[in-house]
Amino acid sequence: MNSTNLSWKFIIFLLFLLIPVLSCQQPKLPAENVSENTPLESGFEIPQGTEIKREQTYDDIISCGPGLVDYRANCGRPEMHGPDYIKEAEVTFSGCEFTPSVRYRDHIETKAGQVRYNIFFMDVLDKSLQGWVARKTALLHYSIKLARTVPDIQVKYVGGLFKQIGPYTQDHIMIEISPQVKPGEYMLYFLLDDNGQNCGELPCVIHVIE
Repeated sequence: MNSTNLSWKFIIFLLFLLIPVLSCQQPKLPAENVSENTPLESGFEIPQGTEIKREQTYDDIISCGPGLVDYRANCGRPEMHGPDYIKEAEVTFSGCEFTPSVRYRDHIETKAGQVRYNIFFMDVLDKSLQGWVARKTALLHYSIKLARTVPDIQVKYVGGLFKQIGPYTQDHIMIEISPQVKPGEYMLYFLLDDNGQNCGELPCVIHVIE
């Protein structure tokens, strides 16, 4: 009788030891169960889109002259710039190959139901690269991805005739703000991808006004 009780106690003791081990071996959730608002290490590929026709406005992407493409408000000499001039942030990533630098809009003010554009100007600062052809070749390593999505704000890539002019590369991003979006600030997070390696995030505030 005593031996039977000891056996049961031993079995229960073993079960207590096995429970933590088994819990650590639970299968991981499939990728489709990851929330779309969860930042991913590799980011989301930005889908291709088509530019939407609209009335002429300050952030149209236009040719400003030979080898120069920019927002309409930023074309021309600095003394010609008006109140709609678009200020941009510049971020340098020292941890990735060729030391890439990105200039882009990190704050966009807009009304709901509108379309805004964001140009990501990418260059490399590696002094060992000689000539713009070498810099352009190095830039083939890099691409802009989306690290986090926001409901009712659609982000699409709109490549064009002017995507790669001069020694730097431009990625033209179209941001569609649904008419349903309420006033407030919404955070988009882009990232610079280096052949599958995340160089770092590029935050962008979408400030929706009345």
